[in-house]
Order: sequence, then structure tokens, then C-alpha cells
Amino acid sequence: MFLPNNSPYPNIVVEVAVNHEGPNQLIEDARRYFGANTSIRVWIGVKVWLKGRKFWVGWGERAAGGAGVVVHTNMSFPPNHCSIDNSVNVVYNIPMATVYGPGVPIPQTNAATLDIDTDAIRRVILQCGISIISLLDIVVMGYL
Repeated sequence: MFLPNNSPYPNIVVEVAVNHEGPNQLIEDARRYFGANTSIRVWIGVKVWLKGRKFWVGWGERAAGGAGVVVHTNMSFPPNHCSIDNSVNVVYNIPMATVYGPGVPIPQTNAATLDIDTDAIRRVILQCGISIISLLDIVVMGYL
């Protein structure tokens, strides 16, 4: 897909699940985004348990065969998920080649990676309770 000026743009899905949707559903949703008939390149998943003050962040990319997802994370799901009260020091560096996809030129003005700072997400959760608009701003840092 292309922007109105014919520049390519990344195909990213950001999914934020709060409270009632479990981690299995979040991963199942990610699998559906990477169907054979979709153009999604990157999925960013955020799961928040407000009552337990816990969270999880991961990202996924299209599997080598063209359909399906490979999920990447350095954080654990329950029962060992991370507290929103403690820094986790995890930053995911997603290569722009993964974000744009094969054969799509990456604009020279882009950074080499799309950086997802889990502590920035954690701080937004703490400050806002969970403001989806603020969270999305932090997650994609203006790349969409």
C-alpha cells in the first residue's frame, strides 16, 4: 500500500488488550492478522491486567511461508508476567526491512529500526491508567 504521495508505508497492527482478553486470545488475534490474504508486516501486542498491575508487550512478524506469525518477546505471560510498578528494561528493535517488507524501498529519512520501549509503555499505563491514544503514540512513535 502507498501513501497519497506514492510513498510506501509500514503495515502495522497495534493491539492493546485490557483485563478481560487473555494472552491466548491476544496471540490468536495476531495469527489472524497474518493470513495469506493480508498485507500486515508487523503486529505489536500489549496486554494489561489493571487489577493485578501487570503487563506484557511483544511483537510479531509474518512467518517465512507468507502466512502465520512469529511472535517475539522478552517478557513472560502469567503467572510470571511483569509488574507495571517495576522497570523491565526491554526495548524491541524491529528492522525497518521487516516493517516495510521485501522489495519495498525504505525512505532514507527513516531510522534503521522501529523501537518499542516497554518501559515507555509501562509509564503511560501508570500515568493514564490506560489511555489507548497515548499508548499508541508511544508504541509506534509516529511511524504509522
